[in-house]
Amino acid sequence: MSGSARRRISAPAEAQLETAARWAASFRLEQAPADVLDFSRWQIANILAAVLAGSRSTAGAKAWRAGRETLSPGPCTIIPHGRPASLWDALYYHVVFANALELDDFHYRGHLGQAAVLAPLSVAEFARADGATMLRAQIVANELAGRLGWVVTAEIRHGHLRSYLLRFAAAAAAGVILGLQEREFADAFALALTLPDLPLHPGMYSPDSKILTGASAVVEGVRAAFLAKEGLSGAHDILEHRAGFYRQFTLQRRVPNPFVQLGEAWCTYALCFKRYAACGYASGAVDAAREIQARPGFRPEDIDHIEVATSLPAVTMERLSEPHVPGVWTPVNVQFSTLRCVAAALTLGDLRGFHYDEAAFPALVAAVESLGPRARLVHDWKFTIHQLLGIDAGLNEGGSRHSADMLQFYRTSRLFRSMFGSARALGPGDIIKIARLAKEERRYFLKRWGRSLRSRFRRSPSPTAETYRPLGDLRKLSFRMGSRVTVRLKDGRTESAECLIPTGMAGDPHRKDVVREKLLVEGERAIGRTACERLWDMIMNLPAADAAGIAALASARGGRTAMLKRIDGRYVHKIHERNVLLADVRRLPGAEERYEAEMVHDMEHPFFFEHPLDHIPAMMLVETGRQLGIAISHLFLGVPGGTMFATRSFDIRFDEFAETRTPVRIEALVTDKQYRRDELVHLRIDGTFSQNGRPIGCMGGTWSMLKPEVWKRYRRFEQWKKKTGCSAGSS
Repeated sequence: MSGSARRRISAPAEAQLETAARWAASFRLEQAPADVLDFSRWQIANILAAVLAGSRSTAGAKAWRAGRETLSPGPCTIIPHGRPASLWDALYYHVVFANALELDDFHYRGHLGQAAVLAPLSVAEFARADGATMLRAQIVANELAGRLGWVVTAEIRHGHLRSYLLRFAAAAAAGVILGLQEREFADAFALALTLPDLPLHPGMYSPDSKILTGASAVVEGVRAAFLAKEGLSGAHDILEHRAGFYRQFTLQRRVPNPFVQLGEAWCTYALCFKRYAACGYASGAVDAAREIQARPGFRPEDIDHIEVATSLPAVTMERLSEPHVPGVWTPVNVQFSTLRCVAAALTLGDLRGFHYDEAAFPALVAAVESLGPRARLVHDWKFTIHQLLGIDAGLNEGGSRHSADMLQFYRTSRLFRSMFGSARALGPGDIIKIARLAKEERRYFLKRWGRSLRSRFRRSPSPTAETYRPLGDLRKLSFRMGSRVTVRLKDGRTESAECLIPTGMAGDPHRKDVVREKLLVEGERAIGRTACERLWDMIMNLPAADAAGIAALASARGGRTAMLKRIDGRYVHKIHERNVLLADVRRLPGAEERYEAEMVHDMEHPFFFEHPLDHIPAMMLVETGRQLGIAISHLFLGVPGGTMFATRSFDIRFDEFAETRTPVRIEALVTDKQYRRDELVHLRIDGTFSQNGRPIGCMGGTWSMLKPEVWKRYRRFEQWKKKTGCSAGSS
């Protein structure tokens, strides 16, 4: 038999996805270090904060309105609306909301939380899996998709454009919960990566279409696991095949197996959590701008000129964020622009998700239009080099051929320049700038280029699973997405601040505190602060909690409504508790008889929400106002139980829609009280409905209170008049 024939029939080496499948099928939660579990919990809280904030965004609300009428019923909960829906609908909308405001998380070269958190959450709710299984699925997704992201270091797609990672992560997470065996895992991975999405740059950095990135990928990744469970097969060598993924999606050749050091090095350590609703590359500049804005005596109107010095990737991103329609600002093209984010932070003092709410966004746009023309962005090699330094701290031989080498960096930058006209990666003028750097920075940069060149030109065998160990101690890795902001004032003074490691990024020792504060701030407007605090505690208690409990608490159905204690139904003449629409009724201090209460808007109420709504119906508000008048009479004005209330008149006006995700407060004033034989028989109540301190409508009415025996006599008289045809004035 010839040698070529022997080569054709010899057993093939293990495919890369088969290596990944073997680990996915064997991994158990107790194998993960305690701090990996901690990071995983923080990632869940961080992504849920992004979902809660994104659901309130203008684009997120549009996406919800577009599909809410076509939702399929199912066992999953759409956060924060509380709507029961199919697994596929829940996955899709959760990813859309998480993508809406650049509040997600990321690893090195990949945004994974939309799949690594949201796929386990919904699939576990669907399958009624416990918290331990959900956490295990999340860790498997992060570790496998994280490695695939790390090995692909030369391509034209970056960040959210790498939605193929979400397909892979979603398949991994769903496979764990469905209990796939090793071969089924390999098939699920192959099915997910056979049809990878190909997002296009023009739709990613300015128009609303950016929020859709990854939604379909997560759905199809989860579907791949279901298909594999039923025996559908895929090409296990889809990554490394000569016509496969690497060949068609990257600029690299002979990519080594990324699925190495599993259980030894943990990609989860590299998670970055965004405090600001901004691209990660803008975060350091926003930190610096906030420092300047907080200084005594600083006023945005005194600014003459702004200069932001930053890294090469941030300069490239600025080019990508040019408005798709000239002069039209969107949340997307603000978030991806370092200059616009700095202008907003210098004016507003912060840059959170709620700054992009429909009512708040005009103030942000005004800041961009006022300060934007006076700002410029410059590349400073110091920040580019420190980005590389921070990454290399967690890698072995960073800069070598199979570990993010400089030639790949340069080749990718040239492609970006040809497509978008972005800054040159390295030109003759940069030599002088590099020569002026601090000695340590200059030496590091030259040594990294040396490692890249040596690894390219020396003859060495391709790395094997035993010799290829690119990942070091990833706890030492830091994302130094730094910038320096310099503001020249009109009086000639200069204010300057610099940030090297932005808040919440890898390398920040306070990432847990950043995530907790973010969940409370961003989530409060959706489900209330008390619900957010309980949600945090529940997540930190994993694996004791479960997906269904988290989804319910994070939704309008189980969030703030679950926190509110309805008053006793006797005080509003209701038998069934769910028909009681009031909580926390109390008298306010002062001479006037003023009262306050909170509304309980149950979004599963069979009457008021018998069809899909994105607002609280007016009739529910009116009924709440009516109940408040009755409750005040019984609780505070001495009207005994059993008294009948006869409505005389109502005056109602609503100026704005009542949002389902925001608490409704009612403040009421009692006037025109009339007594007969020391018993209250008549009153008037005028009330105001408000959300977040903003009035949305008012209601006034008059009531007569009658004893039961008087009520019966009155009703008999009314019925006699109708029967005999007598009018009120007849004798």
